[in-house]
Amino acid sequence: MTPTITSTTLLNFLKDNVDLTRVCFTLSAAAVVFLLLIHLKLRGKRASPPLPPGPRGLPLLGNLLSLDPELHSYFRDLAQTHGPILKLQLGNKVGIVITSPSLAREVLRENDVVFANRDVPVAGRIATYGGYDIVWTPYGPEWRMLRKVCVLKMLSNTTLDSVYELRRREVRQTVGYCYSRVGSPVNVGEQMFLTILNVITNMLWGGAVEGDERDSLGAEFRQIVSEMTDLLGKPNLSDFYPGLARFDLQGVGKQMTKLALRFDMMFEKLIAQRSSSSLKIRDERDSSGGGQNRDFLQYLLELKEEVDSKTPLTITHVKALLMDMVVGGSDTSSNTIEFAMAEIMNQPEILKRAQQELEAVIGKDNIVEESDIHKLPYLQAVMKETLRLHPVLPLLVPHCPSESCTVGGYTIPKGSRIFINVWATQRDPSIWENPLKFDPERFLNNSKWDFSGSDFNYIPFGSGRRICAGIAMAERMVMYSLATLLHSFNWELPRGEKMDLAEKFGIVLKKKIPLVAIPTPSIYTSHLRIPKHTMITTLAETSNLTSLFLTLSAIIITLIIWYIKSKKLNQYSSPLPPGPRGFPVVGSLLTLKPDLHSYFKSLAHTYGPILKLRLGSKLKIIITSPTLAHQVLKENDIVFANRDVLSITRSSVYGITNIVWTPYGPEWRMLRKVCVLKMLSNASLDSVCSVRRRVVRQGVNQLYNRVVLDQSPVEVGEHVFFTILNLIMNMLWGGTVDVEEGASVGAEIREIINGISELMSKPNVSDFFPVLAWFDLQGISKKNRQLIQSFDRIVNRMISTRMKIEENGGNGNNDFLQFLLRLKDEEDSKTPLTLTHVKSLLLDMVAGGTDTSTNTIEFAMAEIINAPDVMNKAQKELEDVIGKDNIVEESHISKLPYLQAVMKETLRLHPSLPLLAPHSPSETCVVGGYTVPKGCGVIINVWAIHRDPFNWEDPLKFDPERFLKDSPKWDFTGTDFKYFPFGSGRRNCAGIAMAERMVMYSLATLLHSFDWKIPHGQQLDLSEKFGLVMKMKIPLVAIPTPRLSDPSLYE
Repeated sequence: MTPTITSTTLLNFLKDNVDLTRVCFTLSAAAVVFLLLIHLKLRGKRASPPLPPGPRGLPLLGNLLSLDPELHSYFRDLAQTHGPILKLQLGNKVGIVITSPSLAREVLRENDVVFANRDVPVAGRIATYGGYDIVWTPYGPEWRMLRKVCVLKMLSNTTLDSVYELRRREVRQTVGYCYSRVGSPVNVGEQMFLTILNVITNMLWGGAVEGDERDSLGAEFRQIVSEMTDLLGKPNLSDFYPGLARFDLQGVGKQMTKLALRFDMMFEKLIAQRSSSSLKIRDERDSSGGGQNRDFLQYLLELKEEVDSKTPLTITHVKALLMDMVVGGSDTSSNTIEFAMAEIMNQPEILKRAQQELEAVIGKDNIVEESDIHKLPYLQAVMKETLRLHPVLPLLVPHCPSESCTVGGYTIPKGSRIFINVWATQRDPSIWENPLKFDPERFLNNSKWDFSGSDFNYIPFGSGRRICAGIAMAERMVMYSLATLLHSFNWELPRGEKMDLAEKFGIVLKKKIPLVAIPTPSIYTSHLRIPKHTMITTLAETSNLTSLFLTLSAIIITLIIWYIKSKKLNQYSSPLPPGPRGFPVVGSLLTLKPDLHSYFKSLAHTYGPILKLRLGSKLKIIITSPTLAHQVLKENDIVFANRDVLSITRSSVYGITNIVWTPYGPEWRMLRKVCVLKMLSNASLDSVCSVRRRVVRQGVNQLYNRVVLDQSPVEVGEHVFFTILNLIMNMLWGGTVDVEEGASVGAEIREIINGISELMSKPNVSDFFPVLAWFDLQGISKKNRQLIQSFDRIVNRMISTRMKIEENGGNGNNDFLQFLLRLKDEEDSKTPLTLTHVKSLLLDMVAGGTDTSTNTIEFAMAEIINAPDVMNKAQKELEDVIGKDNIVEESHISKLPYLQAVMKETLRLHPSLPLLAPHSPSETCVVGGYTVPKGCGVIINVWAIHRDPFNWEDPLKFDPERFLKDSPKWDFTGTDFKYFPFGSGRRNCAGIAMAERMVMYSLATLLHSFDWKIPHGQQLDLSEKFGLVMKMKIPLVAIPTPRLSDPSLYE
């Protein structure tokens, strides 16, 4: 029966899809389209045999208005009326719907070559660089080359085996996450989407990027993939009326172009990294010592050089294939796992049988490995049954005949869109017994049911030439993830909840109501707690077999030392602080969580404001109280004036010769004097003010040009990082080298700093077991020495250039290198400032000043954007002081009390070093009535103190006003131990003056020059990620809009 269409319905449809201006244009084009339809209809009447039957549609629109959002079930209902092959008029496109295995065979097997092309949507063409990927490329030599690359090379069993460790790592991290949520609800689909996306991106370039950069890339990809999937699933007038595609009436093409450009920028960066000389050296090392860092990007770049020149694999093909895997592999696999988990939980007997099989094959004292998959026939049957009831692409990817042909006795016009309703075929009661029942048994003992597409009763991945190229990878990922979830945990719905298996149609079939379930461990805890959520995981991942053997060999020595120390500790008059009991040898290492600041805070709730932790053979004391911090940093300042020095620093090329780690004494006092009273004095900082101004204005100009070009979102932290790094380097040696050489040096320094930061953030066996430091089991000290040697070569070059300038009688422009070299010749000979000291101080400023300042600005921007009233007040203050026809100068900073309060509040909630730099007492003493032994590590949790409701009213609220009420009290000197983000006492941060200037000047400039907002449809996430320096867990991405009156102010 044809639905009744009223004028109101038609008007509403048009309003929902395009605005009034575009509607007018569409109607003005109607006459042309109408004539085209008449022409096609007359030509169709002359054709023999006839077109398939189907519902009658309206002029121009065809059947568009009667389409139901759930196309798979709507097409099945139409098939019950019109038969297994039917026609739909979609605008001026003809759609043919196939709902029969025999007709599917005609299309995909008997007329395979004719139907080997795709009906490419506009958004799909844009996303894949003009259809250069394996999904949309027309059938021919180019497609055959891509198919060969994917199936026979990149996704071959050998290649997939080589990147297994990358998959394994992500799956084990997911187990760790679920374990941390034991007893609490977990959004299974969301978690599996993140896992699968991380798995895919790690396989793509897991060997090209590491650590924080990989996490940052993953977060950005999640955001883009989500937006891209939404656009691909959105009905687009340009697909129904190709003649109107150039006008992009709904803006889908424009939006997709922006997303594709963001992808392209990331791909370019990753390809450049993989192709760089430093990575080539690392790849050669990997290939000789084990190829654990090989990834798909490396394979593709190697294949690009090997492929036959007649149909070459170009860099555009490489990017398009990467795009296919990221966008095409994430939702599909995660939704299959979610449906499988839902169906299994809905039938306890299936869950029990699957877990019995897992226990029989793997046991309860082991973990699932990918090699176990082929031994699990029942679980494989579960996956096949899931894909029967819930095929990932219920209508497959539309085919398009290259010429008119006949199927089922009906004419199929050239260029029409062919839908094969595999969802309906796989639920057809004439084919399947009790088809709506989830029954894995039907797939046991029947080898004909596979994913090859040879039996057209069951083709979840398609069939013929255009069958899914990623079957092998998808099968591995889904089976491995599903087996791990079922083996590691029992699952149940939250109390009072009922299972809902309803589906939601889209580009990928999804659950209408996301599956939320509660995990309970089902195997021994020790096999669950290793992944991700314990410090020992990272230690294990960064140690090879030989290193672990050496560790075990040294345990007897460590046990003896530990026993002797414990005997000595019992002799103290005052007891040690309370704390959790640890294991022999490793202490509390196994229970540590990555977010140490919040973990230590939770321990303080149990054990009090001072507690002890045994980490390997090292004793740590955690302070979480202003009064106890006062005792450590003020009353016992000299006793605690030394640092608990990290092994990586001790073994550095420069040794312990910098201001951060040098022991308290004459050498440290000399360095402190050089930094605070001379190099970083107000006079010295004023002398390089023009350098800071130039770099900050360059950053503003870059942002403005980007806004003018494409108005694309900006990753604020990345932009600020480059600005701050350039700013610091220009202050260090901007007067020694010219602009071109400075830019070259900057690129080298960025790579070195990222490497050092990554190494400093890694848990190191040598820090927990100092007796093993000589062996450098994880190779961390060796890698650090190599990086600092690279830095040393750069600094030697800079020093040589500066000395030549001095010898030639020229002063050049002022910079810190000039200051230090002159001070080197002036210092007291009793504690001379050596060349090694100079280099260490330069490294301190670059490594210590970039991340800290960058992350403070990023957190401040995020908090300001999240609180519009705060942004309004800050921008009003800037406008009152500076105006809209001027630019910010450093001299304005003292006139901006509200913005200063914003910075202070940011450092209260998000201190750069949440645990400060660790102290170490030079003698045993008493703090808070407890013994603090000589040589232990003392950690002050300033992050927890700054959020303590006993110290602060409404502590979790971002409220700059609190720093205006009693402004003189709240400064950065560390005199009030409720607020000391830069530390206190002798060892407080030496770079406060410079940091305050850089952060305030940069922040004021960003807020004065631009308005900022979050991209449409996104939410701001203020979660933190613990590390050497506190970072935002999800990088801040925002859109700037110029707000100054004169464009020349951005030059």
